[in-house]
Amino acid sequence: MVLLVAAAGACSDNGQIDMADSGAHNSEVSTASSTSGPTEETTTVPTATTVPTTTTTTTTTTTTAPSMTVPDTTPPTTTVPDPATTMAPPPTLDPAALAPVLEGETPAVALPPPPVVRPPAAWVGLGLPQPGSMFENLSGDRSLDGLGKFVALTFDDGPSQYTQQIFDILRFMGVKATFFQITDQTGKRLDLVRQMVADGMHIGAHTRGHPHLRELPPEAQADQVQGSIDVLNMGFGAGTVKCFRPPYGEYDQRVLDLVAQRQVATAMWSFDTWDWKKPAWPTIVNRVLNGVRDRQVILMHDGGGDRTQTIAALPWIIQGLRDRGFQFIPVC
Repeated sequence: MVLLVAAAGACSDNGQIDMADSGAHNSEVSTASSTSGPTEETTTVPTATTVPTTTTTTTTTTTTAPSMTVPDTTPPTTTVPDPATTMAPPPTLDPAALAPVLEGETPAVALPPPPVVRPPAAWVGLGLPQPGSMFENLSGDRSLDGLGKFVALTFDDGPSQYTQQIFDILRFMGVKATFFQITDQTGKRLDLVRQMVADGMHIGAHTRGHPHLRELPPEAQADQVQGSIDVLNMGFGAGTVKCFRPPYGEYDQRVLDLVAQRQVATAMWSFDTWDWKKPAWPTIVNRVLNGVRDRQVILMHDGGGDRTQTIAALPWIIQGLRDRGFQFIPVC
């Protein structure tokens, strides 16, 4: 009889070998493999009375090799967003806005304001312009032809605390000039203005308060332009005002139309002394004497700030221009 006896405990507790591979990114590795077959050991004992016994010992050895984790090389999955869920919906068009186009019409487009049509210069003569005209120099006044060189002195932004001194210099030196007045200030010096008019000075309107006329609504424009003309005519006699000068030299078509409706001219200038910058008086004098030409209208100021330098420069300007052969004539 052959008895198969399993070798008890041959590999029951220690047959499994666990190894940790600490150098492969701390991952555990386990791969199982077995031997090719069992090993048999046979012993035969011949006796007369004993049945030959064959003892077979089967030893099974299991070897556990260190395992390795193979990195996953499968490329990551890229999720492509669905355009239907991620794109903003198209803007909704108002059919009413498309109606002119759909019907073959041209949509309305805001047009720029029409260009300003300046009235031409026109003269009655001797510095007096035609009503409704516009001028910046005396070149078109044929009444002055052959009489020599002429310039016109004009003063803006008064009357003020400096106007009296300017008036005194002009009167002393025998020069007539034109004063474009801010009528909100005229009422404070009515006696002075009356004396100026009586002594041959000319006055014109320069609005009520010196605003930027182009920035005003129509009603305010009318009050500043026509209102200032009316105030001076009521105060010093109908027809006293022959000219209106817009502040900063700014105007639009409505301003020119308002002036023409009052039968007065729009007076500009052709030479700026820059006295409004308040330079030292010799600077003002040199600029005028080196720059003025025949028939020019000269811009100066008797208000709107400190005019002490203008007062100091005025006698030198008058005498220097006379020495150069210029005569003075008031406009308007």
